[in-house]
Amino acid sequence: MRQVPLSAVIAAEASPAASAAMEVTGSFIVAIQADADFAGTALTAEASYDGGLTWAPVTDDAGAVPTVTIAASTTARLDASEWCFADLIRFVSNTTQPAATPSTLIVVVLAD
Repeated sequence: MRQVPLSAVIAAEASPAASAAMEVTGSFIVAIQADADFAGTALTAEASYDGGLTWAPVTDDAGAVPTVTIAASTTARLDASEWCFADLIRFVSNTTQPAATPSTLIVVVLAD
């Protein structure tokens, strides 16, 4: 397996403050890096199995929504075994990006 960085933008003033969709079929998500413009302090994930027409919150086996704690200019490591289930995934910030300040997330996956 090799590391593959995927880039996804969280648009300025978007509601929800969600990243663009990322194709992750057959991949393991191992890290997320937020750029210096990231305004939030946490991310949750949503998955789609219909090409991005509908999105559902990612939950754990107890039904809770896992949160990734992250800040601007930092990288959060993830347990790859918990992130290998979706076709499309996007991350949602707990804060709206300010006007004219989109943010780019780099999501690192392990792929064939």
